[in-house]
Amino acid sequence: MATYLIRSYAGVDGLDFGAARSDVHRVLGQPARTRTSRFSAELTDSWFDGSLRLTFGEAPGAPLTEVTLYPSVGSVQLEGLDLFGADRRAIYWELCKRDGDARVTVGVTVLLRLGIAITGFLHADATDQAVTAFARGRWQADDDALSERVPLPS
Repeated sequence: MATYLIRSYAGVDGLDFGAARSDVHRVLGQPARTRTSRFSAELTDSWFDGSLRLTFGEAPGAPLTEVTLYPSVGSVQLEGLDLFGADRRAIYWELCKRDGDARVTVGVTVLLRLGIAITGFLHADATDQAVTAFARGRWQADDDALSERVPLPS
């Protein structure tokens, strides 16, 4: 089983934010699927039955901006924490604590200090779980969509 190491605001393993799509394809091979966003011209390429998804910006030749991983991809780690470990709730709260200023929008928790967004960690169904590492500037603290803060348990 593969292990993917998230490097906050830098990338995931050898997939660096800012990399050209053609360079990523040289590393991973051709994607199983490519789709264009319904809301923008961003492209998302998928590998491993969709458990690894890479998003590239809107302009032609735009760089890698996000890497989304699902549990079936293998182990995903950040700062020594196995993000798809057994106790999803404990991992969720540990990430919120480490970040210190977690925000929520449409069911996604955005951890700006850690450079990741997570979903499905508080659901009963683990198949909803996902982690997205993103490039600096992808989310901003002053974004109106991120006005709701996650209250940390006492």
